Amino acid sequence: MGIAYFYKGDYEKAIKALETSLAAAESARAKFYLNKARQSWLRKMQLDTIAPALSVQFPPPRYITNKFSITIKGTARDNFFVSSLIINNKPSDLELSKKDVTFEEEVTLQPGENILTLQARDLMDKISAPVTLRIETDRQGPLAFFQWDTGAGRIPQGQRVLYDASEVVKCVLTSKTSHSGRGSW
Repeated sequence: MGIAYFYKGDYEKAIKALETSLAAAESARAKFYLNKARQSWLRKMQLDTIAPALSVQFPPPRYITNKFSITIKGTARDNFFVSSLIINNKPSDLELSKKDVTFEEEVTLQPGENILTLQARDLMDKISAPVTLRIETDRQGPLAFFQWDTGAGRIPQGQRVLYDASEVVKCVLTSKTSHSGRGSW
C-alpha cells in the first residue's frame, strides 16, 4: 500500500503505511521505499535546511597504534534523516535512514600515517563538516644503542641513544650489580 501511495505522490500516506509495514515485518523493499518517500516529502515541503552533525568517540583526532585495523566509533545526527556515513569519500549507505545513527566502522590501516576523513550525509544530500583523524601505525619497536666504558676502578660511564619513529614515551633504566662485580643495566 505504501509503495502505491508513493507512486501516486501522496508521500505522507506512503510514509505512514511503510512505517506500519516495517513495524510488522522487516523488508528491504519497504525500507528502500520509505527512504524514497521521506526524501520526496522533504523536497516537497522544503523543510531540511541543516546539514547533519558527526562526532567521533574513538579514536581521538591523533592516535598511535600497532594494529592492522581500527574500529571507528561515533554518532551522526540530523534534524530529519541521516542516510549514509562517508569515510575517505566512500559512502556507506544505511539500509534505513534515521535521525540518530550510532556507528562502528572497521578501517584497514597502512604502515605510517593514515589520514581518515569522516562525514555524514542526510536524505537531502547535505553533508556534515568533515572530521579528520590522523592514525599513526607503528609496528616497530624503538631502537636502543648503548656504549659503556668500565675502566678499572672507575664508575661506569656510557652513552645511550633511544630512537622511535613515533616517539619515545617512557624509558626505564636500572642499575644492578652482576656476579662479576661490574655494574650493568
